[in-house]
Order: sequence, then structure tokens, then C-alpha cells
Amino acid sequence: MYFFSVLIPGKIPLMILSSATLFPDSILPLHIFEPRYRRMLTEVLESRRMFAVTMRRPGTRREVPMQVGCLGVVRVCVEASDGSSNLLLLGLKRIQCVGAARYKPYRVERVEPL
Repeated sequence: MYFFSVLIPGKIPLMILSSATLFPDSILPLHIFEPRYRRMLTEVLESRRMFAVTMRRPGTRREVPMQVGCLGVVRVCVEASDGSSNLLLLGLKRIQCVGAARYKPYRVERVEPL
């Protein structure tokens, strides 16, 4: 078993998924193909390699995030010739979404650790 401390930024890129989620100490494989998430991944890989994942609130047409999500760090990322990427995201810590800081070109959420 290992223990480490994670400094959680106050604002973090957020990926809202409809049928998958991330938990601390688990691995989530992702295929990134949407232009907004490709841009997010490029910027994430140039900085702290971290973004958060949350589920979409049920019964909503728009991407409304659930209040609780998980901060993850990109452990492995392989870019394909078509510009898409396959990655493994390691869950670090649960977070609470407290409001959008930005919507475009991808969502950045204000978060607090749980």
C-alpha cells in the first residue's frame, strides 16, 4: 500500500460521461476522439496531466455533471494517426463540483476535495 498527497487545483478540466465513472485507485481506459476533448488532452499533457471525470446527471439532455466526481492523472497516452488518443486515467481523489469556471472550448470546473 502507498500513501501520497495530491494538491488539488481549484479549477480543473472536466469530462462528463454518460455511462462510466472513475474511482480513486482505479484505472479508466478512455478513447479520446471529440475535438474538444482532444484539445483538452493536449493541454492537460502539457501541464499537470490531471483532469476530473463525473457522470452526467440522469434525465438531462445537456451535459449537466453530477456533483461528485474523481480527479485523475493520465498514466499512459498513445495518439493514433487520425488524431484520436487512447489513455489510461488513474483515479486519485474524489472531488465535489461547485460550478463551471468555463464552458468553451471544453468545460473547466471549480472543484473542492472530498
